Amino acid sequence: MALKISNKTPGILDVTISKGKNEINLATFALLFSEVVRYSQSRVTTISELQAKLTSYGKIVGSKLVDLIFFRDKGYKREVKLLGILLFIKTTLFKSIFGKEADKLERNNYIIEREPLVNTFISVPKDKGNLNCASFTGGIIEAVLNLNNFPCKVTTVWHNGTTYVIEFEESVLAKEKSMFKKRCAKKNYLKKYGYLQNDADVHQRSEALKRFQRHASLPITGIVNSETMYYMSLPRCSLKDVDEEDFSSDFISKLKRRKRFANLTYIISRYTNRLPKDNVNNTIRRAFKVWEEKSPLRFRQISKRPANIDIAFLQQNHGDGEPFDGQGGILAHAFFPRYGGDVHFDDDEYWTPEPNSGVDLYAVAAHEIGHSLGLKHSKNRNALMAPFYQTYSNSGIHLHNDDIQALQYLYGTEEAAEFNISSDVPDYSWPNVEVSVNMGGKNNSDSNQFEKVNICNNPVLDTITVIGNGSTYAFQGKWYWRLNQLSYDKEYPRKISDDWDGLADDLDAAVGDNKGNTYFFKDDLYWLYNADGKRISGYPKRISVGLVDLPDNLDAAMIWSYDQQPYFFKGKFYWKYSRWGMHNIWPRLITAISPNLPDRIDAAFQWTNGENYIFAGPYYYRISGWRSMKRNMDAPCVISATGTHTASVIFLHGLGDTGFGWSPLFQKQFQFPHIKFICPHAPIMPVSLNSGMRMHSWFDIVGIGMNAAEDEDGIKHSAKQVQNLIEEEMRNGIPSHRIILGGFSQGGALALYSSLTFNKRLAGIMSLSCWLPLHRQFSLDNISINKITPILQCHGEDDQLVSREVGQATAELLKQLCSSHKVIFYPGMSHTYCAQELDDMKHFINSNLPPA
Repeated sequence: MALKISNKTPGILDVTISKGKNEINLATFALLFSEVVRYSQSRVTTISELQAKLTSYGKIVGSKLVDLIFFRDKGYKREVKLLGILLFIKTTLFKSIFGKEADKLERNNYIIEREPLVNTFISVPKDKGNLNCASFTGGIIEAVLNLNNFPCKVTTVWHNGTTYVIEFEESVLAKEKSMFKKRCAKKNYLKKYGYLQNDADVHQRSEALKRFQRHASLPITGIVNSETMYYMSLPRCSLKDVDEEDFSSDFISKLKRRKRFANLTYIISRYTNRLPKDNVNNTIRRAFKVWEEKSPLRFRQISKRPANIDIAFLQQNHGDGEPFDGQGGILAHAFFPRYGGDVHFDDDEYWTPEPNSGVDLYAVAAHEIGHSLGLKHSKNRNALMAPFYQTYSNSGIHLHNDDIQALQYLYGTEEAAEFNISSDVPDYSWPNVEVSVNMGGKNNSDSNQFEKVNICNNPVLDTITVIGNGSTYAFQGKWYWRLNQLSYDKEYPRKISDDWDGLADDLDAAVGDNKGNTYFFKDDLYWLYNADGKRISGYPKRISVGLVDLPDNLDAAMIWSYDQQPYFFKGKFYWKYSRWGMHNIWPRLITAISPNLPDRIDAAFQWTNGENYIFAGPYYYRISGWRSMKRNMDAPCVISATGTHTASVIFLHGLGDTGFGWSPLFQKQFQFPHIKFICPHAPIMPVSLNSGMRMHSWFDIVGIGMNAAEDEDGIKHSAKQVQNLIEEEMRNGIPSHRIILGGFSQGGALALYSSLTFNKRLAGIMSLSCWLPLHRQFSLDNISINKITPILQCHGEDDQLVSREVGQATAELLKQLCSSHKVIFYPGMSHTYCAQELDDMKHFINSNLPPA
């Protein structure tokens, strides 16, 4: 039997050794294996005997290699589940021996290799044409499975290339079925992790299963196969894979942290007894360093609260509404920054600092810290933020590109040492002035020998408010004053208990409503008084009953002149309230209003002149420029037409970017002499999705999803600015039907909304990797003339930030609302762009903005 060089493979035996180790190894293997075949052929009389001989040699090789490969690639941690060992064979084993994975794993007993390497270098005579030298590989597979307690028989057949048919003993299949039922029935998996809502029919269950398979990077069948069963049974993070964006009252009660700077602190408030404290400290520190490598974030352990991140080892029900389940199953969970960012580990697990003999604290901690920083689960199976904890080599854990994109989307690149706070802040006037109103108290004519009070000696107010009859009252301890334009009325101070029926002393806050009533707050209660200061019957009430979602123990409250809505302050944060309850895009940092404000305030109110005043200690601050909260865009980046200007493209960047991010791409790759490209810059503002940090953003974002809370005011304000930019182009001589509006991510969302609410016909709309904001406000009756405008929607199949599901839901909405909509999903593309997408954009522009 002659050795030959395959037509499909370079002449590997003729390649010089200087070509590299892979070529040398391949050449050596070709030579040795051909000699094995030649030797075996001389000792058998039939093809079946030859294949059996090759199988026996493969078993020897497999039995020798398996321990080495498990030690090197798995830290000697054996696979105990059927699909786990099959995936190990398909990937790690094949790559270790042949330099590439097997092509496919089907069901629970077929491994497919379309062109086995062992057949590539063997020339089979015609009279032996049914010889398959891959029997050698089949022997390796059989040995590995049997040595790992999966007794079986492997047969090598010609089918779709070569298929290794694995026949397991009944005990293996029975054990696997029992394990799956035990774990998945207990978890009610699809419901638990957000794929299925309540009871569902067969079709809904199949669609939910497809979503899970897509999330786990499995073949999307909608059917429970062995590979799906395996991934459902893996120990994992308890966080839902599908975020319902259902913000409840826990949004307030759990929120503790809003980060503005790159330097963050953490505390390990409760240790496990299974490891020495030094081991825990060192392992957690290693896990934090994984996230430091690719971001400006820096973490420091402290020993006393408060800390940005609180880490604890806890058991079963531990008070956060997310109970652990004992050994196995759920290992840990963490809360997003808006819920506090804490990390909890199940203390029933046998934690170890390395993966060899127990539950790997390093790998689990690195994953959970990602959630604490704001990253959701990734659909990339190889990402650190995949729901299933990752294995790693001796070099430790490193972020996958998918993790890096999400991390840097939130926090920027590692070059930045600190998140700089822009000087572009609202135009407020914050005079640092001591309270100068002389509020010296005097004895009441019928007082019961109460002491003289002078508020100037202690100018820290409990609360101040204007009631329905126009009078302004300040409260401190058990006293109150009525203020006038210059000072306070001469008969004051007076006791609260003398004039305010049933009202408590030492109030927390007070605020009026549009009916002239006034609400007073203390601890967990509130009182309601009419415009004349008379208590309304039935009060006080508990805040948790009458004012849903409002926190107890407030610091201050006021009606803000900006929108005439009530705002509440507690600690470092403030909230906006309406008659429907607390707005989901809140709370925000007080210092996000202006860095000149203190972290905590004592009182606040809107005076009769329409301006707002905030009190902190002996100082007060006047908000004199509240309208500038809605800031305007800076001058855009413009790429002028190189020929006669007859058309324009306005393109809006994504969150955290500027117009300079896209303008070089248009300048270099979009050669349209008649078109001017305009790339505006979003203003800088605090972004809730990014833990309140300030960055370029068209509007505030809490979450990304069709059910996420939305900053309606911000969206509409920015849309108006974009529409003004279109009208400016029209004033410059470019008709609206010669203008395309487009954008990426948040900018694409704004481009969609701005176009569909604009009253003049555009040439086209490009929406890349985005969603339709305020989509519930659109209908066939109220959408603008641009419902007939061509829309190009582009989206990545593997987008982890604006998921494919969001893109698909947006596409379905646009299909219903608009008559000329095209959507393209790009395989393998994440939250970015690809060459094919750029080509599609060029074609769209050329088709809708041809030279005049």
